[in-house]
Amino acid sequence: MTIRNHLKPGPDGFWDGDTTRWELEAGGYFSSTAWPEALSAVRGNDLLMSAFGALVHYLRTLKLERSLLSRGTFQPYSPM
Repeated sequence: MTIRNHLKPGPDGFWDGDTTRWELEAGGYFSSTAWPEALSAVRGNDLLMSAFGALVHYLRTLKLERSLLSRGTFQPYSPM
């Protein structure tokens, strides 16, 4: 059985980069002065922040975002 979740652009799905940055800052997931190093390095990349925003939104629907994001343990993915 496959579960499909259809995310749409906008506040109910894929957030844009600015919305993602705002949600992460307003949500208080990280300390007010420092983001995790891996996220700080890509904070200016709108496409990547939009994709990360979709992940955060999905985790929020599962009520897991607070416990997972507040850990701050992010690693950049390199397929090669």
